[in-house]
Amino acid sequence: MEMEVAAPVPPPAGDVPAPPPLPPQQVRVLSGPRKFPAAPASSGFSQGCVIALILGAVALGLVMITGLLAAMLLPALARGREAARRASCQNNLKQIGLIARMYAEENSKFPSLSPDRGTLMMSAQQVYPEFATDPGIFVCPSSGIEGEGAEQIDDDSYVYFSHALPDEDSGLAFVEAYKTKTLDALDEDLQVNLPGSGPDAYSPETLHRLTNTTAANMTEQGMDMDPAELPLVLEWTGVHVPDGNNVLYLDGHVQYLEHYEDEFPNSETFIEALWSIDR
Repeated sequence: MEMEVAAPVPPPAGDVPAPPPLPPQQVRVLSGPRKFPAAPASSGFSQGCVIALILGAVALGLVMITGLLAAMLLPALARGREAARRASCQNNLKQIGLIARMYAEENSKFPSLSPDRGTLMMSAQQVYPEFATDPGIFVCPSSGIEGEGAEQIDDDSYVYFSHALPDEDSGLAFVEAYKTKTLDALDEDLQVNLPGSGPDAYSPETLHRLTNTTAANMTEQGMDMDPAELPLVLEWTGVHVPDGNNVLYLDGHVQYLEHYEDEFPNSETFIEALWSIDR
C-alpha cells in the first residue's frame, strides 16, 4: 500500500530560517615574545661610521695644514714687526739729532752730559720740554722700557757722546775721562792720552767738545775728521733681531751695525768699556 508523503509545508512568508552557525575559529595563543628573523651579518663598517672617519681625517688634515702655515708665517710676521720697530728706532735717533743741533744753534754747544753720574745721555734739564717735546723718542720701541716725562731721557736705550770721537782709542779715552773728571771738565775740551806708536807710549790728544760749528769748521779747527764718521748717539746692542744696533752720526744719518762688528763704535772692546761705567 502506498503511503502518501505529505509535502513540506513552506514556512510562512517573512519567516526566513537563520543560517546554521559557523564552526568556531581556532585562535593561536603565543606563549612568548614574537621572534623576528635575524638580520644578515654585516661584512664591514656601516655607512655612518665611514662618513665619520672621512670627516675626522679631513679635520685632522686641516689642523695639520693650519699648523704648518702658522709655523711658516709667524716668524715672517715677527721679522716684519721687528723691522718696523727698528725703523721707528732710527726715526727716534734722527729726531734726537735734530734736538741736539737745535740746542747747539741757540747755545753754541751741543747739550751737556746728564748731571746724573752714570747716565751717559744729554741733560734732560737742557732739552726738555723746550726742544724735546716728546721725551718718548729717547726710548727704543724694541726695548720694552716704559716711563713718563723727563725720566725717559736717560741711557737705558741710547748713549750720547758730547765730544768728537773718531776712533776706538778716542772712545776709550772718553770713557776713562768720564769716570774720573768732573761734570764741569766734561763740558769742555778734554786733554787725554791716547796710545802711541810704542808698546807703552802714549801721546797727548784733545777730545773736542761738540759745538754748533764742529761739523762745518773741522778743517779750520785742525780736526781731520768726517762728520759722517763721528758717532753722536749709540743704541745699546742686543735690542734688535738680528742682534745689532742703530748709530746716529754727527751729519744726521743713521746706520744699523751688526753686534760686535770691528767697526767703531760697535766694537766689542768699546761696548765693554761703556758697560764698565758705574751706572
